[in-house]
Amino acid sequence: MIGKSHILRTALVFLIVGLITLGSVRGWGVDVSNETDRINLTADTVKAKVGQSVTIDFTDKTNSENTRSTAPLQVKIPEGLKFDDQKTADINGIPDDNNPVSFDDKTRLATINQTLDHPMRDGKLVLSVMSAGEFRVTANKIIDKQEIISNELEITGMEEAQNEVSVKKPAEEKAAIKDVVESKTKTAGIVAAAAGEVDVYDNATFRAALNNPTITVMNVTQDFVVTSPLYETTVYPTRPNLVINGNGHAIDFSNLNAYFNVSSSAPMILTVNDLSMFGQNYYGPLGLSGGSGTGYSKIVYRNISYTGAQLSAAYGSDIDIGGVVQTKQVNSYLNILGITIPVPLASGQATFEVANINFLPGSTYTGETLSAGLMKLGYIGNVDVGANATVNITTSGNGGEAPYAGIQTDGSNISVHSGAKLNITTDSASGRGGIRIDGSAPKILVETGAELNVKTNAASDSDKHGIYTGGNGKIIVQGTGKLTVNSQGSGTSTANALNMGDNASIDIGNMSTFNLYSDGTGNKRIVNLGNNALFKIANSASVDLNLNNSNTSSRLISMAGTAGKLQATTQRVLAWNSAGSSGKTGFNYEWVPMFNAAVSYSGGNVTAVTGTSYTMATQTSFGTNFRTQNFKRVLFDYIPDVTVTIGALTNNTSQTNSHVITGTATPNAYIIFSGSSAIPTGTINSPNAADTTTKYHVQADSSGNYSFSLPASQYFSGGQTITATALLNGKSSTVSTVVADNVAPNPPTLSAITDEATVITGTAEANSVVNIYNNATNVLLASGTANGSGTYSVVVPVGSRPLVPYTVYYATATDAAGNSSGHSNDVTVTDTTAPTASGIVQFFNVGDTFTSNAKSLLQNIQDNAGNSDSNLTFSITSLPDLSTAGYTTAEVKIADIAGNNDTISIPVFVSDDSTVRNGQAMLQAHNFLLYSYEIPDTDAVLNQLILTKSQAKAWEIPAGNDITAQVVVTDKGGLSATPGTYQVKLSVRGLEKTVTVTVASGTLEFEDVTDEISFGTHTISSKKQVIEPENDVQLAVTDTRPVTSNWHVTAKLIQNLSTLTGDTVTDSLVLKRDQLPDMYLNDTATTIYEDTTPANGTTIIDMSADQAQTLLLNIAPGTVKSNEEYTAQIEWTLEDGP
Repeated sequence: MIGKSHILRTALVFLIVGLITLGSVRGWGVDVSNETDRINLTADTVKAKVGQSVTIDFTDKTNSENTRSTAPLQVKIPEGLKFDDQKTADINGIPDDNNPVSFDDKTRLATINQTLDHPMRDGKLVLSVMSAGEFRVTANKIIDKQEIISNELEITGMEEAQNEVSVKKPAEEKAAIKDVVESKTKTAGIVAAAAGEVDVYDNATFRAALNNPTITVMNVTQDFVVTSPLYETTVYPTRPNLVINGNGHAIDFSNLNAYFNVSSSAPMILTVNDLSMFGQNYYGPLGLSGGSGTGYSKIVYRNISYTGAQLSAAYGSDIDIGGVVQTKQVNSYLNILGITIPVPLASGQATFEVANINFLPGSTYTGETLSAGLMKLGYIGNVDVGANATVNITTSGNGGEAPYAGIQTDGSNISVHSGAKLNITTDSASGRGGIRIDGSAPKILVETGAELNVKTNAASDSDKHGIYTGGNGKIIVQGTGKLTVNSQGSGTSTANALNMGDNASIDIGNMSTFNLYSDGTGNKRIVNLGNNALFKIANSASVDLNLNNSNTSSRLISMAGTAGKLQATTQRVLAWNSAGSSGKTGFNYEWVPMFNAAVSYSGGNVTAVTGTSYTMATQTSFGTNFRTQNFKRVLFDYIPDVTVTIGALTNNTSQTNSHVITGTATPNAYIIFSGSSAIPTGTINSPNAADTTTKYHVQADSSGNYSFSLPASQYFSGGQTITATALLNGKSSTVSTVVADNVAPNPPTLSAITDEATVITGTAEANSVVNIYNNATNVLLASGTANGSGTYSVVVPVGSRPLVPYTVYYATATDAAGNSSGHSNDVTVTDTTAPTASGIVQFFNVGDTFTSNAKSLLQNIQDNAGNSDSNLTFSITSLPDLSTAGYTTAEVKIADIAGNNDTISIPVFVSDDSTVRNGQAMLQAHNFLLYSYEIPDTDAVLNQLILTKSQAKAWEIPAGNDITAQVVVTDKGGLSATPGTYQVKLSVRGLEKTVTVTVASGTLEFEDVTDEISFGTHTISSKKQVIEPENDVQLAVTDTRPVTSNWHVTAKLIQNLSTLTGDTVTDSLVLKRDQLPDMYLNDTATTIYEDTTPANGTTIIDMSADQAQTLLLNIAPGTVKSNEEYTAQIEWTLEDGP
């Protein structure tokens, strides 16, 4: 055999703190042209704690016609700072007998007197801080009727514990020169201590402030008297707001009426606080002129007292009364100087002539008049008494303004809100009424807990009624509100207690009071209503119409026309035929209860009566005898609410209250029970004759006690709600009690529990609370509630999942009453969860022996029944293949004693000299041979050739995933077609492998030759035998030459077919060829194949059976012997060339 080549093939295997700068802050002021004309104030500190001193430096550079002014410099020192005269004298070096600095405690002014001989143009003032706050110090002087003002110096007083945040140095401000605001008396005012605010303490300062429209706050610092001519009325500049703070002082306004013109474009609110006021002007001291009651003008009086003539003639404006306010009109008063001042025009003047008046919540007002009503309201004309306010009005005499009533209005509504009281009283010399509303559709409202009380104490003219409203009027009394009219000493007066026009409506609500009384001998009405009137009474506390009058033509109720009606829902009705009754005794008629009474009127006479009661006798009597024209008094009385209680009940049959109901109720009340099927139908008829179906169980005795027993063998069940309803005189009340459950539930049942359970189920008493406990520790696991059918499903807390196998649990049931059952059956938790683990990555070399310790291959072993070897077993169920390098796996089975198991895959990485690895990957690549002709032209193709030839493979650690596709050639080492050895680097995930690539120039050689040809065993035949080979007969020729040329193969027998003993058979091997003559092999080399179109690669010459040319054994008869083995040798020669 010639030249069988052996080829070594090597595989290449292949991865910024912001900085804030504060600039100087300039003061805002009015510049003057002369820089030397100024007064400047500075201080050694502008912040000081209470008790500390502040030193103020003043500089006076004012000039007057080029000569120094001798006008005094005045420094305004506000409250909270105290002038220290001794320290001031000491710091300025001033002798005691010649001190130019003085301080007036009332005006708060420090005066620095100037003389031409001894001018004090600069110096220091020492002040002590007396309280915390911000204090503004200014200085001024008046030269040639011009006021020169210093800069404003702000000093902050701090409490001891107050921290000083920053120190702000006052900027030097230019003094402002402004004209002095003059009053009619040309008296200079004092400059405001702050913008819009001024202290007033005499006539001059007060009038100056009134004249200055920029002033919005006046602070009265002492009592004073206003100087004014007789009945002066002066208009002052209007401003949106002006507040006069009296600070507990007094002003005698004398004859001044200071007023402000207002309009929708110039609104104003004038507020007076904490001031004692005196005045003689019949328009009042202060007023607003204009307005139309639409809210853009208002005067607010808060905590003031006023003595004198009328207080307010502000016809189109509103009045608000707050705090405690007193007004009293007098013929003379003693003023603050101790002088008796006559008030000749006080009599006949209403205290308020305004649009609307509001008594603010919680306020208290007391007012007295002289021969006039107290309020004369126009425009809208509402009176509003706020919640919990108290208003006391006393009017005297007759005539004057508001001649008809203490409150006389052309408007709409009088409202007395919750908890408020409005009391109107006339003295014994006044024939005036209480309220008169002449407006359209007026309404008087008395809310819950409020009172409106009118008391007249003298005979009234026929048109001066206790209360009067025009047409479409309404009176509404709500809740526990009360409206009373008490007309005493009325003599022959024919004025009515209540007089309302057509379409009047009176609505007296639940628990409300409406009591009207009048006496005398005149022909009058307690309630006199116009056409189409409606008087409604609904479960009211008291509607008492009492006519203590001897005139037989007088009537309790009169309604014009025939459409008027009186309606009452649920009341006790009492009637007296004679005058002079009081209380609730001596009545001639009693109708109780009366429901839905309806009484029709024609004038003062009843024309029809309907209504229902419990008995036909009462109902008939009411319809026949209720005639108010025959009564001097009728009282619609409140029927008390019915009360009822019920004793405790139990389901414990050993106790009486398991079958007997006891309790209390209003005496003689009828009681019916419900809530249990054990309660039978009652046997007592309803007291209401019209109710023939309801049967009551028991009637309370005269002391209010009752008792009712269930039939024999009947008991209440725990948790039942038993209701008792009591009825009497049309009123009913209901009370309920829940039957106490004093019997423990039966033990619940507990169903099977697995470790994976999310709920635990079973049965228990319906609606009971089920608790699940650990039997070993008695620790509560979870709770739930059984449904109405007695089944439960208790959720296992997430933090307790999965449950620990083999733990024993039990359940208890607790009913709504707190009774607890015994233990349920014990249940052991079944283990249904397989243990878990993860495999440990294994590294071996080819040919190593794998471990037999299955447990050593696992980590993170966990089982809910425990991880001990007594619970867990481990076995290797699949061994890895350690015969070849690469990635493989083993399998380990982990099982618990309950039979739950899992199979864990173990990653195994097998190494040899063709592999490398790091913590992320293992890379395999082989050295290999290349021929020059195989080197491609492009890098991409060359890289792929390297990966293919090196048989590069890669696996991810620990997952074992195939990451061969991620292998890259990182360095080809200069690989080219030039023969030689090259070091090529492959990489994946940071792992690198170097392979050796050998480049050869190339050869023509046998790649493979069939080593042995067998023709099998045959029997000698008398005929010629042609025998095919049993195996393939092939020659593989590889051509790796850089330049190819023709080549051919020859065959030659170097040994004929022979036995071991030397017997030879010639011409026995023949090459049979299609369309060519057979070729016998002999000792001469004969060409059997020729390639005239050579190319790199491997050519297979196949001479097997059934091929185009086949090597056959040709045996002629008699040429071979039996029982012999014949062999031969063929020499194959590969030759380069033709």
